[in-house]
Amino acid sequence: MQVKDIDTVVLMREKENSVRISFRSSGKRNVGKLAVEFDGGGHKLAAGATIRNTLERTYDIIREKLKNKQNYSV
Repeated sequence: MQVKDIDTVVLMREKENSVRISFRSSGKRNVGKLAVEFDGGGHKLAAGATIRNTLERTYDIIREKLKNKQNYSV
């Protein structure tokens, strides 16, 4: 989170038929709101979720959601 111009970091780890997602924010986005959309939880700076999907499809879904910054503004 110390890289200039990075406001959100998403780490995904694929396991058997699911993907574990960790979200981190510099404070410009509320990643807790994002995690809730995947039945996860956390707070505005750090959150996580596990979903039943492939890594590739999960990446596509998250990328689309993050395009609209208004949905996750602080």
